[in-house]
Amino acid sequence: MDSVASNRRVPGPDGRILTRYTTERNPEKRAAPEGVIDPEVTVVSLWNGEAPLAVLSYYACHPQSYYRTGVPSPDFPGIARFIRGQTVPEALHVHFNGAGGNIGAGKYNDGAKENRMLLALRLAEECNRAFDLAYARIAPANDGSVNWMPCWSDRRMGTVQDDMAINFSPAMYREVFRPALREMAAHTEHTVLHWHDGCAHHLDALLEVDEIDLIQYGHDPNSPPFREGLANMRKIQAAGKRLFISCVEAEDVEFFIDRLDPRGLMMIINTANDAVSRRMIEKVREWTSRRLTRKDGE
Repeated sequence: MDSVASNRRVPGPDGRILTRYTTERNPEKRAAPEGVIDPEVTVVSLWNGEAPLAVLSYYACHPQSYYRTGVPSPDFPGIARFIRGQTVPEALHVHFNGAGGNIGAGKYNDGAKENRMLLALRLAEECNRAFDLAYARIAPANDGSVNWMPCWSDRRMGTVQDDMAINFSPAMYREVFRPALREMAAHTEHTVLHWHDGCAHHLDALLEVDEIDLIQYGHDPNSPPFREGLANMRKIQAAGKRLFISCVEAEDVEFFIDRLDPRGLMMIINTANDAVSRRMIEKVREWTSRRLTRKDGE
């Protein structure tokens, strides 16, 4: 991996050894050679047949970008682990720092706050590449992809989510979450986002992520009635994303089919029993056919 780790022992002009700290504000020390490091990111993955169970990553570097804030933080390896966990949510992800006693990020980190995310994205990208080596061996035994999200893809599919984003401002979302979403979504051929309408204040920024193909629209209990989300659902479809609404009450299904583009529209529909579900299938076909023969705006 490039541009993360560097040796903390830097030879000075007089032959003495200088210390290049993990946060290094001295430009001369940052300009010194990288030194002896272990550049390899190692990933060990455990599988149950074709399903990944756990992914263990190893990289030799002090896990720090800035520190002594009084707030516990997993720093950039923790952010990278979180990103990886969203890219492959089926598996448990554990990161180990490796043998990095004299290794830090000082050559590439002057302590600026934005460097934490840059370092995290570099580590996450390299972990993605390492995991791909194992995935390439497993994939030929499979005819497609499916995970906890009930939709199937004939290609590599990833499911990402940003539930915690409800607690952040739009500015922080653009700074922290959107770059991570782009990194995760760009790694798969089909990307599904698990999203809640409680995060509607981030929707415009989210729709700028071209790599997301389908948005699962979940309804938060404290949000307005589901039907009032129609404008945001239309905005998602207008941005070229597939829409997956869950979970829809039976009495709302016709409402959404009649007012949205049913092409590529998916729903999880709550029904009372199997018999009602079978009747609902026929009704969905009827409502969809009627909607497709009607021009928009009628």
